[in-house]
Amino acid sequence: MNNSEVYRGFVIAWQEPPRTSAAWTANVASDDPSLNALMRIHGSMVIDGPTREEMIARSKAFIDSLLS
Repeated sequence: MNNSEVYRGFVIAWQEPPRTSAAWTANVASDDPSLNALMRIHGSMVIDGPTREEMIARSKAFIDSLLS
């Protein structure tokens, strides 16, 4: 199942991992060219976490670091 959350102009998107997987992975990106430029050459960032909540928290912390 695909899920996403919008946070400060960025989209945090992820799929629920298989039951055998121990990690959650999110893709952080933005359609806004000025926000996308903050991510430099990558244009998106992959963030992992051991739980859904930790993955989202790490993604939000990454976004906050870009905007600070």
